[in-house]
Amino acid sequence: MAGYLISIGSDKSGKAKEKDVKSKLRKLFKSGLYATLIAPPASTTTKGHYWKDFQSGTFADFLGMKDGDFIFFFANRLIYGVGVIKSLSVGSVSTPIFLNSPRIDNPSTNWSTLRTGQKIIDDSSTSDKGMVFCCAFEPYPFFYEDGVDMDDLLSSSPKCFKMIRAFEKLSFIKLDDVEAYCMLDVLLSRLHSSNQIGSEQEIQKSHQRVEMALNATYLPNPSNLLIGNINSDNSISQEMAIESHLLWQLTSKAQATTIDIFGEWDYISHQVVASPQKGNIWMNKMDIFAYSYLNLPKVKEKVKERYCVIELKKDAAIIQDVDQVLKYVDWIKDEYAGNNYSSIKAFLVAYEFDESIIEHVKKYVVRNYQAGRPIRNLTWHDLTLVSYKYNPSTKFIDFHIEYRA
Repeated sequence: MAGYLISIGSDKSGKAKEKDVKSKLRKLFKSGLYATLIAPPASTTTKGHYWKDFQSGTFADFLGMKDGDFIFFFANRLIYGVGVIKSLSVGSVSTPIFLNSPRIDNPSTNWSTLRTGQKIIDDSSTSDKGMVFCCAFEPYPFFYEDGVDMDDLLSSSPKCFKMIRAFEKLSFIKLDDVEAYCMLDVLLSRLHSSNQIGSEQEIQKSHQRVEMALNATYLPNPSNLLIGNINSDNSISQEMAIESHLLWQLTSKAQATTIDIFGEWDYISHQVVASPQKGNIWMNKMDIFAYSYLNLPKVKEKVKERYCVIELKKDAAIIQDVDQVLKYVDWIKDEYAGNNYSSIKAFLVAYEFDESIIEHVKKYVVRNYQAGRPIRNLTWHDLTLVSYKYNPSTKFIDFHIEYRA
């Protein structure tokens, strides 16, 4: 399972009083509900109301949540836990995420009206900010009062931790299964004798209350992320909106044609670190990174079979975009795939591709490598160029293969 590390309790200095942190933890561990505060949608005379890129990125993280994913909490250098994401019933639909107010994910909806309406989590004391997406979680196996210092965590198994090293000025980050299980091992081994917070009975009552309040108007509509970002030629003016929408399509499998192009993946995330450790603003990050497992029913350990990287461009592709994807392919080969290029699929998505891009791919998209004994000389060139266009009828983004190397 993947994991989520969520920041709580910090003020503008990045610190908070211990009593305030413990108070927030008790509230979280009693309700089993989490939502992050965001500013209202932006608005201009030309675009109308729309979500900014950093807001779309936060929504993308929520849209990728799955039942059973681990959830951890971070404050003042300490990591607390442990819980797992839990799906709740919304009519006939079971979902791990839901809206805090009806239709609040639509940027055109009157924000002030929604803030005074029926909310799942009260955010009335937060000035102009509000909560949009929510998730439910339960203990795994318990919530603990104490936390583990981040330095202790990182030194316990340095090779495990990648995304946590880039955790800066974010509400939360998504961890892959290796990083999540490493974090779980450290927390459980060091906190098993710590005091427990909350009870399953309290959380069950909280979740039952939420399920009674939820209806179809609380279900998120990922097409709302595109509002205000659609151009007259059906291109999208914000790359993060494309990224979030594609991430949702891949996770929910809402569009069969999208799955036909990109494939099915067990783990999907976005903005995944793809460079050696350095200042966070200089870190290279893959727009979308995914992998799948081998189907081995008699083997308990999950074995990764394939890896995927998707680079997204809102405008026409340029040659440097192709080179950027190849750099990520090399990173995945070294960091994840055990030097096996054949397990990697790469995609470059853009509004359009001219003939020079396709010719560049034909000439230069190749990786020669050796494998096996006796040694075999092999070639990798698994890059696919995919164009996108907004579909006004379905309100989805449609994707089309332009060239497969």
